[in-house]
Amino acid sequence: MSTAMLDDKCLAMARNLFNNSRGSDEIAISDARYMMEAIHGDGAATIAVAIACDRLLDDKFDETRFWMRVYRSIIGADTGEQDSVAIH
Repeated sequence: MSTAMLDDKCLAMARNLFNNSRGSDEIAISDARYMMEAIHGDGAATIAVAIACDRLLDDKFDETRFWMRVYRSIIGADTGEQDSVAIH
């Protein structure tokens, strides 16, 4: 997945959402999910994975994990099986 779909503004927002998540992971994931869905609509899950890939390329494993959890939240909400989806 190319990071070309991510502009500097999107990445800055992603970093801010992650940085503000310390100590309240579930709330931060929920906030990130709603923000991503509001901004990117049907493409929110794809953008969350793209952000995770971008963070992985920079060896930011905690941020990668956070964005994959956001992705899980987005797709889990669509399937009704949020708690049963496992992404490692």
